[in-house]
Amino acid sequence: MDVSEALSQFNQKYKSAEVARSGEIDLDVGNLLAYDAAPLDFARGEDALSVQLADRSRECVQVLFNAIWELPTQRSEVGIIATLPRPTTALPREKPVPAIRAETKWEKFAKEKGIVKRKRERMVWDETHKEYRPRFGYKRVDDEKKNWILPVPQSANPYEDQFAKQQEARKERVEANTKRQLRNLTSAGVLKPEELIAGNAATKRAVKKERLVKEISVSKTATASYGRFDKAIAAEPKIKAAGKRRQFTAVATKDGSAEKDKQLGILGKLERGESVLDVKKAVGQHIQRKQGTPGGVGGGKAGATKAGKAGKSSGGSGGGGGGGTQKQGKKRRSKKQ
Repeated sequence: MDVSEALSQFNQKYKSAEVARSGEIDLDVGNLLAYDAAPLDFARGEDALSVQLADRSRECVQVLFNAIWELPTQRSEVGIIATLPRPTTALPREKPVPAIRAETKWEKFAKEKGIVKRKRERMVWDETHKEYRPRFGYKRVDDEKKNWILPVPQSANPYEDQFAKQQEARKERVEANTKRQLRNLTSAGVLKPEELIAGNAATKRAVKKERLVKEISVSKTATASYGRFDKAIAAEPKIKAAGKRRQFTAVATKDGSAEKDKQLGILGKLERGESVLDVKKAVGQHIQRKQGTPGGVGGGKAGATKAGKAGKSSGGSGGGGGGGTQKQGKKRRSKKQ
């Protein structure tokens, strides 16, 4: 093969990094943007247009990469990094510019008094346990819930429950803190006064409604048929029954994949040495059989009837637990006495 022919094939396959139309392409290296404003020739057909778009795209990318390699670079652990200049194209924002948040009462007070917020340490020394404990959260210092004894003040009623009083005071502090927080949001302009009042009322109504729906669903499913045959009320929303239902495998399927997967699962457990049998259930059934309780063999009305018939046919006087001979019946009566 001639060398010139090989070079021509190489040039056709891999185009040069120098682009003749580089002056016609606008670049914004800061945004990694290349823009070609030259018009396209639509008269040559759709196939020629797609080839023309591919050539233009390649030229834009090539010019952009040539400009990136001219930027100052530095080596790092991930490779060579180029420092991009400031973008020149103003891109539109996806979301509006956030509004300046108004200061709360505490922020205004802190600014007037010159109070600087300092980060408090998480661990605090506990004098009772003589160790460092978290300021908040699990095993916190001075945890009121861990106090098993409380002093009764001299001015207080000696029969008053101090634990209930402490819990009530804690609830009042939480409610006061919530009201203060909502009031600060209102003064900061985050909430409107009418929204604050409506929000409290809406929250209480939502809690009551949720509790009422839950109680109705419990009462509707408290019947023997699980509420299936109860008379429905007009315009009443359908309540989904909670809990798990028994899943029965199909008797016959088209490809038999369900049964195959089930058998392979059992075989896999046996190979791994896992127990296929429900030991807890088997032990319970064994105890029921020994005690003769309902659910075991001979238990219930059917078991008692069959056992009684068997005892009569053999001449004995067996009862609900199973029949037997006359001697066995006498032994049982003597044990009961």
